[in-house]
Amino acid sequence: MNITHQIGALAGTPIQAESIINTETTATASAAAVWKTPTPNIRCKITKPDTAEQKSQPTSPCRSPILGASNGIRPDLSVACRAFATETMDLVSFDETTEQEKTYKEVNTVKEKGVPVYVMMPLDSVTTGNTVNRRKAMNASLQALKSAGVEGVMMDVWWGLVERDTPGVYNWGGYTELLEMAKRHGLKVQAVMSFHQCGGNVGDSCTVPLPKWVAEEVHKDQDLAYTDQWGRRNYEYVSLGCDSIPVLKGRTPVQCYSDFMRAFRDNFKHLLGDTIVEIQVGMGPAGELRYPSYPEQNGTWRFPGIGAFQCYDKYMLSSLKAAAEAAGKPEWGSTGPTDAGEYNNWPEDTRFFKKDGGGWTCPFGEFFLSWYSQVLLDHAERILSSAKSIFENTGVKISVKIAGIHWHYGTRSHAPELTAGYYNTRNRDGYLPIAQMLARYGAIFNFTCIEMRDHEQPQDALCAPEKLVRQVALATREAEVPLAGENALPRYDENAHEQILQASSLNIDGNSKDREMCAFTYLRMNPHLFQPDNWRRFVGFVKKMNEVKSPDRCLEQVEREAGHFVHVSRPLVQEPAVAHVEQLTASIQDTANTTRDRTAVVACRAFATETMDLVSFDETTEQEKTYKEVNTVKEKGVPVYVMMPLDSVTTGNTVNGRKEMNASLQALKSAGVEGVMMDVWWGLVERDTPGVYNWGGYTELLEMAKRHGLKVQAVMSFHQCGGNVGDSCTVPLPKWVAEEVHKDQDLAYTDQWGRRNYEYVSLGCDSIPVLKGRTPVQCYSDFMRAFRDNFKHLLGDTIVEIQVGMGPAGELRYPSYPEQNGTWRFPGIGAFQCYDKYMLSSLKAAAEAAGKPKWGSTGPTDAGEYNNWPQDTRFFRKEGGGWTSPYGEFFLSWYSHMLLDHAERILSSAKAIFENTGVKISVKIAGIHWHYGTRSHAPELTAGYYNTRNRDGYLPIAQMLARYGAIFNFTCIEMRDHEQPQDALCAPEKLVRQVALATREAEVPLAGENALPRYDENAHEQILQASSLNIDGNSKDRVMCAFTYLRMNPHLFQPDNWRRFVGFVKKMNEVKSPGRC
Repeated sequence: MNITHQIGALAGTPIQAESIINTETTATASAAAVWKTPTPNIRCKITKPDTAEQKSQPTSPCRSPILGASNGIRPDLSVACRAFATETMDLVSFDETTEQEKTYKEVNTVKEKGVPVYVMMPLDSVTTGNTVNRRKAMNASLQALKSAGVEGVMMDVWWGLVERDTPGVYNWGGYTELLEMAKRHGLKVQAVMSFHQCGGNVGDSCTVPLPKWVAEEVHKDQDLAYTDQWGRRNYEYVSLGCDSIPVLKGRTPVQCYSDFMRAFRDNFKHLLGDTIVEIQVGMGPAGELRYPSYPEQNGTWRFPGIGAFQCYDKYMLSSLKAAAEAAGKPEWGSTGPTDAGEYNNWPEDTRFFKKDGGGWTCPFGEFFLSWYSQVLLDHAERILSSAKSIFENTGVKISVKIAGIHWHYGTRSHAPELTAGYYNTRNRDGYLPIAQMLARYGAIFNFTCIEMRDHEQPQDALCAPEKLVRQVALATREAEVPLAGENALPRYDENAHEQILQASSLNIDGNSKDREMCAFTYLRMNPHLFQPDNWRRFVGFVKKMNEVKSPDRCLEQVEREAGHFVHVSRPLVQEPAVAHVEQLTASIQDTANTTRDRTAVVACRAFATETMDLVSFDETTEQEKTYKEVNTVKEKGVPVYVMMPLDSVTTGNTVNGRKEMNASLQALKSAGVEGVMMDVWWGLVERDTPGVYNWGGYTELLEMAKRHGLKVQAVMSFHQCGGNVGDSCTVPLPKWVAEEVHKDQDLAYTDQWGRRNYEYVSLGCDSIPVLKGRTPVQCYSDFMRAFRDNFKHLLGDTIVEIQVGMGPAGELRYPSYPEQNGTWRFPGIGAFQCYDKYMLSSLKAAAEAAGKPKWGSTGPTDAGEYNNWPQDTRFFRKEGGGWTSPYGEFFLSWYSHMLLDHAERILSSAKAIFENTGVKISVKIAGIHWHYGTRSHAPELTAGYYNTRNRDGYLPIAQMLARYGAIFNFTCIEMRDHEQPQDALCAPEKLVRQVALATREAEVPLAGENALPRYDENAHEQILQASSLNIDGNSKDRVMCAFTYLRMNPHLFQPDNWRRFVGFVKKMNEVKSPGRC
């Protein structure tokens, strides 16, 4: 199979091309394996394995003047494999000395070969079914990395996958295949013993929990989890306080870790010292030796907060008590510091960390910090002692990863380091004791944040990553322990590469001739790495790292040389229509001059078609291919959908205005519109009898859309129509639901004055069988299942998206600003909706669990009324408002979490129902932009979005959606700040930007809608700008995955409006063509 066919196969479409393979050439097994049956209507997706990854850019073929025609180089990958043997740089192999020396550099002494570069593999390289995830993509990517001169890869070996179900029963399935694959490509492996949970930290793009049997024990004894002073538990890693206590089915945690490592050694002993050259032993959250003091999950911590001490489980407190008694100060043993602030404080906000007279300098502070850091070192020693014994004489090195906590480094106390367990201050070196401990076990000190420069970080937070790296380099030099490095965040730019090169040389005090890093591990193998410019820079970077001690050669020179063999000529993701792929492959044959070119292209295409599901780790399904999984640039720009009239189907279940509808759909298709969005009303379909569905009008409407070649976004509208902005008709809830609500008024959302809202059934009773023997969630699930079964012949072809209604107006929110009967008027703050008996019962339980039963009787009583402004209320005012108090934070966390839990319950069901049907799931979030400029963001809080000036409320939503592979659909895209009443501090543009950043960080697709009907060019221009996701002046790699236009109606078809609309659609389809006005 030639390269044309391989790429066509990876893209999901066969390519017709003349074979240029010599008949003597045999195709590789991997090439044969990648062929896929032609599938119509496929759209590629990339789900990125790690947090800050960027999306692909469709550039034109890059034709370097250095590169000529193919010159007869045969593109068959089997030939390429042989070519690698002679063409790969001979700069990365180890010296042929002793067996131990061959496996890894014992110390950081200068070698002719420079600093070997490893690349981290995706977090979900092995699926929950213990198979290799995206096998063909993985194979192509490893081949490309080897061709670039990379020494090897780093892979997480997850405790939660291998020993998942039963203690002592290990399933190495996917790892066996993955390690053999690395061996086949001649790549070394750094294997990480990942005893932590994946999910909740920077860059965690998937979820891998702890083993089920461990989770069961933690559920029985919550003190097995790290705990902060407010009783919040962290389940990322078993608390070190119980390291030596048999709390896990009769074994201690350290025994469990040891048994796991021993089983790994026994299973892969034939690869140890040859393919597997390093064992990195996980010691805490993110695999790092630290406490989980800055957990990102659920928005608990945000950079650059100081974090919080994690020593309040009973096992840690018992150790603290014993230490205090041993020090002759029993009074110090009851608790940790109580004046150390909260997660997102800064040092000077607290009494404990302030520079002058802070508690960290007092006798108790010094005692506590010594104990807190020492028990972390003891934890490391216990595990390292075992690891050293297990891997003795196997030819592998042991390493431990230390976090690069660089923020507030310029302060006296170094608060974030202290809460993480590193007793490092302006007057005390906290890294030398760590280095000395590692030296005792011959372990490598692996450190992060190597790529960062001081001036790139927020200087008000006194960040100093360069100074921190220098301190660590000095400590490891003094302790005579090898130092290895990693980049903390994905970086592909030359500035980061230059910084890594400089740091890797360990040029301290102007002298580096006798020492350099023993290895550098690059974050991370992903689609963005293989983009043309990034790949060229990366290959040059690897070459330069292999020549770290050749100061006469600059990075630019090396990159120019790299240009001779690095050339990726087309985008990572684009429409896999035959014509486009043929154009792609033709350009590859013209310009891809070396084996490295072709392997990078194959890797790119493989990632484009075989990417993973963030939640299940499953192989790519039809469902994943039908919609843009992430907001990657496509040649066709941003597809435009148009909302159909709310009353498109009559109460008699027929199409409303059939002739007008038909003509309108035809016109939309002619304008280049991708499709339409239609509300599928629960109150129409299941109107009279539970479980009896009448799809009448929808069957005709969907067939009509299909006939016109229009795609459909179907909204599962479980809410009432009427009572919100733009509601031009009334569609009540099903009659039998209304009957139940009439009997039990607490099924309706309720405000503090007892006013009921009947738009949507209260989420407080989601799991209670209050609707004729079924729970509301069961009703929603049965409805979606019936929809799927009735329209299965259209799913994935005509119906491409299911938007799941989650609240009023179909949005995931509380009905906090109801327009009906004049209750609320813009820009009022709205009111909390938690006073039905089901919500109050949940509030009471949450308060009791928090040890504050008094907080469970009611919501805030001082939050004003619907049409107040924030400063009119005690709760929302900026200075000393109740929203900042402990009670306020408890309530707002509970109120927002209830909303997220509601979404998870329904999404879990929706994902299962529509799995493998070819559709995507989406959820609509309201654009609440008024009073956004205040500190409290009161209208967002009453709606259930815990977003304030100091807290990102949209990132937890985005992260939740990412777990289910769902699209984040956001409104108010058309609005500009200056168009809104400035006395209400409206800021829709800033809000959209915040949401764009949150979805980028969570790696969740972002789609948009306009909140109000607009037909003017100003609105169109704003939508175009917002859709390009031009954040920080850079949008080349990301756009919205779709935009839905409000709404199909007579105004849209007026001559001037129609002319402007057609131009708008055309421009949306060319979002990334800035030269066209």
